[in-house]
Amino acid sequence: MYAAVFCIIAFIDAPISFMITRIIPSDHPVVFTEGGLDASQLIPFILRQIGMLMIAYAIYTMRMHEERLHERL
Repeated sequence: MYAAVFCIIAFIDAPISFMITRIIPSDHPVVFTEGGLDASQLIPFILRQIGMLMIAYAIYTMRMHEERLHERL
């Protein structure tokens, strides 16, 4: 039930966030009209993505270890 409510809110919020970044002037990159991120923004973005993948892999391996221990019991 919580996931359904979250999906409805995200469905409503996504177009609002998309338009706000174009209406209000800010430092937020507009990828479709300016050609993408420049190097000063791209390098930290890639590093954050790699970090998130490492965290996801760590959570995955801990969960699999937990399942194997549960099966052994």
